[in-house]
Amino acid sequence: GLVGIIFPGTAVPSSDPNTLDDWEEGTFTPALKFGGGSTGLTYSTQLGRYDKHGRTVFFYITLFLSAKGSSTGAMTITGLPFTSANDGVYSAYPTLGGALTLTGTPIGYVIPNAATITMDYMTGTGGEGGMTDANAQNGTYFFLSGQYDG
Repeated sequence: GLVGIIFPGTAVPSSDPNTLDDWEEGTFTPALKFGGGSTGLTYSTQLGRYDKHGRTVFFYITLFLSAKGSSTGAMTITGLPFTSANDGVYSAYPTLGGALTLTGTPIGYVIPNAATITMDYMTGTGGEGGMTDANAQNGTYFFLSGQYDG
């Protein structure tokens, strides 16, 4: 019968940049935070899935808030499966959809040397702002997908 390519449970890095030496699939638990807190925040759905091909991590997140809780401040999503590369630039631009209190287009950035997405939005006039607890409500939902270098 046919046999697939099997990668070891722990990657064995090669010095040859043309050698594919790491391929992994799995799940993780993303978490929404406001100002770093999540007091009283509950989910009806909280799912994360990833594929890692070499350094590149592809991720897919679904979050449905039952209650947004009482924490305040900047909106982030934590718990990505790998720390992003510390390359001095934003590592990805995930797509996002959700029931948000927002005038503009929501966007997110995987920040360098972290496993966190910073949530922002673009206004219709080309401006940008940071999303906060004021942009979410009970019943807000997020569908995010993106990629970054780990």
